[in-house]
Amino acid sequence: MGQFLSSVGKERMMKEARFHQKCAAKKMERALLLFLLILAVMGCSGKDEKKEGQVFYVLTQNQNSIVALKTEITAADPKGQIDEYLQLLSKEQEDIKYRSPFMEGIHITDYTLEGNQLILCFSEEYYKLDTVREVLVRAAIVRTLTQVEGVDGVSFNIGDVPLLDSNQNPIGIMSADSFIENTGEEINSIQTASLTLYFANEQGDKLVTEVQKVHYNSNISIEKLVMERLIAGPKTSAAYPSIPSDTKLVSIQIKEGICYVNLDSGFQNNMLEVSANVPIYSVVNSLLEIPSISKVQISINGDNTVLFWDSVKLELPFERNMELVENTNINEKEVDVEE
Repeated sequence: MGQFLSSVGKERMMKEARFHQKCAAKKMERALLLFLLILAVMGCSGKDEKKEGQVFYVLTQNQNSIVALKTEITAADPKGQIDEYLQLLSKEQEDIKYRSPFMEGIHITDYTLEGNQLILCFSEEYYKLDTVREVLVRAAIVRTLTQVEGVDGVSFNIGDVPLLDSNQNPIGIMSADSFIENTGEEINSIQTASLTLYFANEQGDKLVTEVQKVHYNSNISIEKLVMERLIAGPKTSAAYPSIPSDTKLVSIQIKEGICYVNLDSGFQNNMLEVSANVPIYSVVNSLLEIPSISKVQISINGDNTVLFWDSVKLELPFERNMELVENTNINEKEVDVEE
């Protein structure tokens, strides 16, 4: 019996040994397959990158979008690559479907590479660009030049003066991501919208409507566009400014039907001869023309406990107030505006 138990024990041990050997072999097999898979992925990635190559960006013939054209940069050093890209950008394309970003006589007078920042100095002709084309030209140039290894950002100077935005603030350093909206939509197309805006009447106690047909870049949200046009002021003689011109839009967003508008202290400047309700409902009524907005919450530098012009509380969201709107024929006239 003892010998029988001993033989049974040996057989069990041998089975266990064979089981562990099989497990080890399977682990080795899985590890090998994983290793080969990683090599395959790395190989595919390298092929994709090589296939993608370099591109440079140009405008379409109608100048309402930008497109990427394939190229091959031969220079190995950053300066040589920059020179090659600038030559491609400035050269007019043989295909009439495309236009060089260097239009209206624009040319670069000088450039400096400081660390990872490329500073481009443009001629005065840059000021000839309207707002729509200027953003597209800037996007084409920045996206092209940030492909250069070591160039993380590009800034524009006109002569020795930094390029300014519509609020006269320096635009600063830009990257390719500067031209992508938060939703991921790229700035490469122009859209048209008819905005119903509410400005002050001549007496400053009522609102009048003005419809502006605005051509704007697709990167900007419609609510931001409305606020920018309100701050810029009316385009017809029958309407008057309803918001101080030095007002700056800090932020704007829509959540659950409520549009949260955060303006800087310029909005508080009592420099207009209008009643306190006029600036408030100029903003509210204009934004409520957007179907997705049901109420508007206004704050000044993030604070909605402020008493606007010592008379209007901002604590609660505002609803539309059409009783403040004066009946005029101005709302039947559209004004063409390029944003």
